Amino acid sequence: MVAEGKRDPKVGSSVAADVMTRAVESKDTIKINLVNNDPYVDFDSYFKERVDVGDLDSVAQGSPELRAAIVVHVIEENIQANTIKREQPGLDPMARFNLAHDRASSTEATMFGAVSRQEFTGKNSIFLRFVDGQQNVKKEFTVNFETPDALTRTPRVVP
Repeated sequence: MVAEGKRDPKVGSSVAADVMTRAVESKDTIKINLVNNDPYVDFDSYFKERVDVGDLDSVAQGSPELRAAIVVHVIEENIQANTIKREQPGLDPMARFNLAHDRASSTEATMFGAVSRQEFTGKNSIFLRFVDGQQNVKKEFTVNFETPDALTRTPRVVP
């Protein structure tokens, strides 16, 4: 994908490439621990600094593009949190997370040609809608947690 320091624009996402480049070039530390099928982590946990690769693998079976968007979200959220911490050092950690999460959600939305992400959660599902500036739907995903045991929740993208 990368040859002689240049990205092939026909491969992958320019948004993902931009986020990865900013993360790599940053002087900040981004700590992410990878876990596999952690019952207490659905995709990622900002405060625990975890990403569940089992969840990402499961999501990719239904939508590789959603998996890429989740990874972009996690990295962007950490980039933004570091920036906010420098700019507003006295800000409460939860407020910093909320601000970073909102910014990362907007970046994630651009992966689908959208400007924002709407999220609706149910007992065993998450519905994600990506919309443009006029609230036109660009992409939607329903993710079900189909396993009956809360300790072995596995996300599945519903077609």
